[in-house]
Amino acid sequence: MAALQFISTVLNILQTFLSIALACVSMWFFVELKNITDLRNKDRYLLDFTLYWPQVLPWVFLVISVAVIFVNLCGFYGICRKNKSSLYVYVVFLSLVTLAAFAAGVLGFTCADAKETDDFISGAVSDAYSEMKVRKEVIDAFSNIERRLRCCGIQGSSDYTQSRIPPSCCDYQDAAFCENAASRRLGCAKVAVPYTRMFMRYTSVASLVIAILSVGSLIVAILLVRSRKSKSDRFNSAPEQEPLKVPL
Repeated sequence: MAALQFISTVLNILQTFLSIALACVSMWFFVELKNITDLRNKDRYLLDFTLYWPQVLPWVFLVISVAVIFVNLCGFYGICRKNKSSLYVYVVFLSLVTLAAFAAGVLGFTCADAKETDDFISGAVSDAYSEMKVRKEVIDAFSNIERRLRCCGIQGSSDYTQSRIPPSCCDYQDAAFCENAASRRLGCAKVAVPYTRMFMRYTSVASLVIAILSVGSLIVAILLVRSRKSKSDRFNSAPEQEPLKVPL
């Protein structure tokens, strides 16, 4: 019994920390993606209510992470208090969370290499670059993207043939060195697409690992419930001891 409680506690701790990390990474990616999509022409996308997987999956992983943390709290309570009702609730919700984490992981892997995802990311970057030419307030925002992704233009530094290569395309102040360094950098569309794929694959792996850990926790939780049930049955079925007869 004590060994099962220890194993369950360790698995819950691992799931909790992994869920917190998954939630933080998901929100970070959503913010980074929103920084790009906010630069697009708002009039052009005014009636476009289509949601693409790079926009949806971060929220899916966030919801699953929060659900796992909540279920683990129920598990901690049931294990510490040795409450059979809490353990039953823990088993039921843990089963649902396990299925959800596994489904999200498979979905992330399926969508990571989808052409629709690549077209959405490259199109968002291209639209942001186009807006930079007509809206001065977009220049600084797109320059920040180039610095963070260490990229230049859409397809490369050749996109700046009609203008001076910006300092955000290189790490040098000298114009000659900057132009040479920028020529070796990839375009932001070529960098953003594999970064998106990388995020979707890594978060999918994390979701699958959470699902595997949840399976282990589920098995241990069922064993704990059966252990509590068997002890209760033995206690209820124990024959009443005959009263001690005192000789007169």
